[in-house]
Amino acid sequence: MKKSPLKKQLYTLFALLVFVVASFLVGRVYAASYTWDFNNPSNYGFIAGEIFIQNGVAKLLKVPVVKGNIVDSTSTLLAGPKALDVIPAINRALVGSFSEDGVQLIDISNSASPQALGNIADSTNTYLSGISKIIHYNNNVVYVFAETDDGVQTLSIASSGGTNNVLNAV
Repeated sequence: MKKSPLKKQLYTLFALLVFVVASFLVGRVYAASYTWDFNNPSNYGFIAGEIFIQNGVAKLLKVPVVKGNIVDSTSTLLAGPKALDVIPAINRALVGSFSEDGVQLIDISNSASPQALGNIADSTNTYLSGISKIIHYNNNVVYVFAETDDGVQTLSIASSGGTNNVLNAV
């Protein structure tokens, strides 16, 4: 049975839509390595990066491997993490603690052993209570959105000893 050109176009549009939606859900999608079989409309499987999507079900092809970790302690602000931003250019990650109302700066240059650097907590001079989101503007300016304080706090990442490891309120 031969498909009509309109039906073929609809299948192509559907395939494109699935690929676009998958790319947003996965965060990154590489070129599909499976040829779509339009003669079998019940099976539209393809491989996108490390995700296999078939008949609307996504499956991981590779199991995530733990490289390293860092946990909350008395000297860090990592309890109840709610916000995260990564600054690849300077190998830093920022974690916003909703529970401890502060931001922790982490050195991620060695993924097997991330290191806690500077942090800053909520005070009478800062708006960090109830952190919901962190966005870095460039390598040294960070915006923190705080729900409880109903505000936005600007932070700067400063150098100490030749490395970017101190957070200051601006």
